[in-house]
Amino acid sequence: MIRLGLAIAETSGMTSFPPLFRLGFWGRVLLIVVSLHLGLIGLASLRSAHGPDSVRVRPWADNLRIVLTHTPRLGMAVPVVLREPLFEVRRSMPETPLPEWSLHILPANLLASILVVAVWLAARQDRRRGWISSVLIDSGAGIVILCLTSLGWVACCLAPSWVVAVAMAGFPVDLALALAPFGPVLGGVGLTLMALGLLWQWGCDARLGHARIAQ
Repeated sequence: MIRLGLAIAETSGMTSFPPLFRLGFWGRVLLIVVSLHLGLIGLASLRSAHGPDSVRVRPWADNLRIVLTHTPRLGMAVPVVLREPLFEVRRSMPETPLPEWSLHILPANLLASILVVAVWLAARQDRRRGWISSVLIDSGAGIVILCLTSLGWVACCLAPSWVVAVAMAGFPVDLALALAPFGPVLGGVGLTLMALGLLWQWGCDARLGHARIAQ
């Protein structure tokens, strides 16, 4: 009976991923997310030749209350709320309040990054994962994480955005800025690739489960 239950679980893909309630698993997820943000700080520091010199904590809760109170419609308030940073790591410029570069930590984006990394890590730990699902999930997760980046740079003359990270990585600034309106589309493509990769992986697991039951 136990073997039959395990076979049914494998057939449905229930054992494809490790338990998501283990503390160690979420510890690795947080470590990866922190490492990604440290990598962005390192990229900005190398590109500008100046490291961070301050961390600015924003009154996030108060700002949210003000936005929700003074915005006439909720639909108008939601985009503002989603772009409100919790804090920012920045490099200041002398004699001006503007930073040379800044990394904004947005709660909504941070939570989304944690979820994406959790799905990616869980899928990666499946020892039966094929190369097709690997390419789809890895590519999709990378695209989504990029779109969740909120980096600002004075050379781009743009509010903190994912395209700034693209420009700092060496992409021509003008072309990078031209990509800014396509962020939601690119994020949707990333999520679609991840979903296709997961479906492919679950399909492979289901076929293996059926084969074991047949034996």
